[in-house]
Amino acid sequence: MTDHTPTAPTADEVRQAARTVADLAAYLRTYPPLDTALPLLKPLVDEDTGVPVKLGDALIALYRIAANEPGLPGTTKYPLLYDVRDDALQLYDLHHLHYSLAELQHPQKAESGGTRRNAAEPGCR
Repeated sequence: MTDHTPTAPTADEVRQAARTVADLAAYLRTYPPLDTALPLLKPLVDEDTGVPVKLGDALIALYRIAANEPGLPGTTKYPLLYDVRDDALQLYDLHHLHYSLAELQHPQKAESGGTRRNAAEPGCR
């Protein structure tokens, strides 16, 4: 495996991603057919690569950066850092959204309990 240092996205690229999600939300408010809407949402809520998980990853990375920032006094830094960390953990808790979409797409499986993970499985609460 080769080492890969990711390049920073530009602020414009991040804004464009946010605009795309906003455009999707606006489109979904027009009530398209469910079989059109679900495939548009699936990548956003993927349990491994979806927006909640990746935004949580980004917030945890920011938490680590700020924790090591010598210019921030501890009395200011630590309460704010705990808030950032807690927000990231709440986003991680949304990893189950893809199961809800799967249940909408395949209601027969949902009725038989076939799409949602058992709460006893690893990674579930």
